[in-house]
Amino acid sequence: NFFGIDIFGEIIPNGTGIVITNSTKSTEIDSNFISGNDQNGILIYAYDDISETRSHIITSNYIGLTPGLNAAPNNNGISIVGNVKSVLIGTNVNNIYKPNNIAGNLNAGIAVNSGYGFSPDSIILRKNIIKQNGVTNLIVDPLCNSGIQPPFGLSMNWNTLAGIHDLPNVLIDIYRASRFE
Repeated sequence: NFFGIDIFGEIIPNGTGIVITNSTKSTEIDSNFISGNDQNGILIYAYDDISETRSHIITSNYIGLTPGLNAAPNNNGISIVGNVKSVLIGTNVNNIYKPNNIAGNLNAGIAVNSGYGFSPDSIILRKNIIKQNGVTNLIVDPLCNSGIQPPFGLSMNWNTLAGIHDLPNVLIDIYRASRFE
């Protein structure tokens, strides 16, 4: 499927390519080109307890790119705001990795932000290719994901990366990232 572009990569913008809100549960967005939209490629949001949305999977999409892998930017690739719970990005419930390729967007590749008095929680990103987005590849509001922050005191010694995290038994993926790569 194509959202914001046609099969030749010509931009036919929407405001937002795909919107999930209003108590929607268990949506899977898989194997699409979501590019060239004026706002967001994908927007998942909820503004109160009644409209809480949860249990979505986003895998194997090209977000901000054409079929020829040229940039066709959205403002943000994926934006998650407000009362949103349990979103898997780049993996499914069986922990099978199906990465999204998120590149060329004007602002953020993925933005997870508080809004409407709520903070998204259990937003899991695994094995995605996120690069060459305009301002940042990934931004997560410190209030989101129960306030879990990145590890600190990182050091590298040969093939070992060490650091400190406040939560026991937490899986931390390590990636190389460059906005210009």
